[in-house]
Amino acid sequence: MNLSPSTFIAVIDWTGKGAAQASIREEHREALRPGFLALLTQKHLGVRRSIWQTCRVLGYNSLPGFEEVFQSSLKIAGDIDAPTETRLSALDMLSLGSFEQAGKALIDRLNGLEASPIQARALEALRGYKEPSVAREVIQRWREIGPGLRPNAIGLLLGRRAFHLPLIEAIETDQLSLGELNLDLEQRRLLMRYSSKEVKARASRLLGDEEYSNRKTHLDQRVASMPSHGRAQAGLEVFKQHCASCHRSGAMGYEVGPDLSDMSHRSVEDLAYNILDPNMAINPSYIAYEAETLDGELITGIPSAQSSSSVTLLMAQGVQRELPRKQLAEFRSGGLSLMPEGFEEQLSAAELRNLIAFLQTPR
Repeated sequence: MNLSPSTFIAVIDWTGKGAAQASIREEHREALRPGFLALLTQKHLGVRRSIWQTCRVLGYNSLPGFEEVFQSSLKIAGDIDAPTETRLSALDMLSLGSFEQAGKALIDRLNGLEASPIQARALEALRGYKEPSVAREVIQRWREIGPGLRPNAIGLLLGRRAFHLPLIEAIETDQLSLGELNLDLEQRRLLMRYSSKEVKARASRLLGDEEYSNRKTHLDQRVASMPSHGRAQAGLEVFKQHCASCHRSGAMGYEVGPDLSDMSHRSVEDLAYNILDPNMAINPSYIAYEAETLDGELITGIPSAQSSSSVTLLMAQGVQRELPRKQLAEFRSGGLSLMPEGFEEQLSAAELRNLIAFLQTPR
């Protein structure tokens, strides 16, 4: 019976998952070996990869043809001139090796010059390893991981207890900030309640079930000093002067940061804290990235589009700048919102309250 490669792969993968879930005695595994190894005469690389993967699950260490293809995949994965689909297949192949064999090649793909599909596939492959060094390497590359892939990286770091301690250490030493991690309630509780005893104790000192801020005491005082009511019309002028270059409200302004058209449901305190401390909890879509070109030019903006050959940064007043990846020396997250801290120094307490009144007005 002739099967298409996709059907063949589905059957082999189903067999591998069944083998992983079942308790197969060693003599039965050995009885299956000749049949699986005979299938390696298939020429389709995806089919062979699926067979090799199932053979790994069954505990077969000697896999004909594997080493040659694996070594070739190491080279292809790092070749930025190779087609994206070819590189993605190579990364899939690397996931069959040990972390000692494939770890460096996968980690190296987590750099700001790589397109999102390459970074995403490398992160997916890294999830299969349990060595704590995986977490440390991902944390080291955090600022270079694309904004849309931050949840993938956080999922990796939270997915194994062995990774929790490196994550907590990175937060304690300010290698990672709580704001850019933007952990939700369940993620914080995972560290505080369901990790190791040491991690739970250290996480409880860092995290809480309430919104956190590195300037909380100062901001509490600032919010408390606001008048009880604001004037929306006066707040409109504040918005035009300070906010419209990066935010839209109705038909006014530029949508660089979050659209502020529908804020009527937000409380005064919630809006005040988010205005005064934009790094308190950052949506990954609005984290600022820093690019340095080969000739030394520095550009900061929010990635609005990425491909295998270029990245486009969105800046104030909706200005977009497309940067060819081959002209970049570095591309990485600054770990902060594009909106700077210290906004309270530009506004009086009354002006801040007026701005909030304007934002809360339905449009």
